[in-house]
Amino acid sequence: RCVQDPLLSWFRKMPKIAQLQQTALGCAAGLRWVQHVVLSDRLPRQQLLARLAQPVIYQMLKSAWTAHPKKPTAGRILMIARQILESFT
Repeated sequence: RCVQDPLLSWFRKMPKIAQLQQTALGCAAGLRWVQHVVLSDRLPRQQLLARLAQPVIYQMLKSAWTAHPKKPTAGRILMIARQILESFT
């Protein structure tokens, strides 16, 4: 149901973005896309909260950490985690 919603077109792109995690550079690019597109600060709060309710975001963060636990990727993951937490305040 949510895949058909035009406001959730980002959801359809997630499998391709997840494939980028095979390399550290691709992983960093995918995480940046999540941070700036999926979790954009320009989104209405209700839409942001709806996106945060999707487990695919957290699955991607976990797999990014598992695949590339070094500093650049870890730093981006922590920035996204902080952004998520701040969106609830």
